[in-house]
Amino acid sequence: MPTLSASHTLAAVHTFELSDAARAAGCLSASVAGYAAAFSGMRLRKSKALQMSNWEAVELSVPQQQYAATDAWVCRLAFEQLATAEGRRACRAARPALFYSPTPPPA
Repeated sequence: MPTLSASHTLAAVHTFELSDAARAAGCLSASVAGYAAAFSGMRLRKSKALQMSNWEAVELSVPQQQYAATDAWVCRLAFEQLATAEGRRACRAARPALFYSPTPPPA
């Protein structure tokens, strides 16, 4: 955020660390593709060439723009599921293999 706000007139009012919230909800993944699977059941196909392309270019290519928009959309979707206990429970119930198992009580 500091670099972005230095080059643009922006002021962050609220921030949300998605990876911390996903980890706290028991999500096993720490990637956008993993969040897509855990919180929506979708599988993202991500090109390694596109991931490694020049993201510092003055103008992004159309595929780069689509890639960035998809990532933003998935993060928004994950945020919406993480925002409520009901959303977190529903994701865990629908896709339990993508979440940590609850720790059993001591014997």
